[in-house]
Amino acid sequence: MFKIPTTRWIANAAARFSGRHGAVTHQAHQVHCSRQSIYDHAQKVQAAVAAEYSGGPSREQLLQENQALRAENAQLWNWLAVTIEFPLVVQQQFSAVALGMGLSLTQIGILLALLLGAKAAPARSTIHRWAQAAGVAAGRVLRRIDAQCKALMLVGCLDEIFFHGRPVLVAVEPASMVWFIGTRAQALRGSTWEKQLRAWDALRYVVADAVHCAYPTMPAHPASNFEPKLTPSPPCSVNGFDCRYVVSFFALLMS
Repeated sequence: MFKIPTTRWIANAAARFSGRHGAVTHQAHQVHCSRQSIYDHAQKVQAAVAAEYSGGPSREQLLQENQALRAENAQLWNWLAVTIEFPLVVQQQFSAVALGMGLSLTQIGILLALLLGAKAAPARSTIHRWAQAAGVAAGRVLRRIDAQCKALMLVGCLDEIFFHGRPVLVAVEPASMVWFIGTRAQALRGSTWEKQLRAWDALRYVVADAVHCAYPTMPAHPASNFEPKLTPSPPCSVNGFDCRYVVSFFALLMS
């Protein structure tokens, strides 16, 4: 807290700059302070007067500017409290998860632009590279998981998804809803399905709907004379999965 009267400082400065012999000593005795205090007060008064008339911003202007900066700083801290940290690695994770949930690259780009701003958002080609890298990394993990889970896959529900006319073979285990086959194929043939299913040597039964175009051409297992035949069955349900046809691969997939 400022306790020394400004008039005393001005008086001390006047004694310092008066030029009279003994003025500083006389003033020090009058106000009960040291000669050095007189010189210090004089220097501060001179600096204050020089600053006031130096042509720069006034004290009032500086106070107003300081108040505005404090308000801006408080607002920035308030924004920081609700800001989400979104570094590059999180952007890549966001893109991979969104793509896995079915969003397109364009849709992911739009969402990232909303979060990061149009200038900071990655380009569509960048998101595509991220997705490819995530797919390669996931593939390495899935190969290990597939090896551990093969013995658990006893029943599979088969179907095809078409992208621009190109089939994607899909197989799901109905009890756990695990998707254990998802492969793009050049053509929809029984031999294509047979090649995918052969790796799952614990598989005993499959459930499929309207697969008559694919399975009649499937060759018999080399170690067996069993020729798989599509057997119509009444409407049935496996854990809620409706089916129209059931094919037994017990002999076909026994090695």
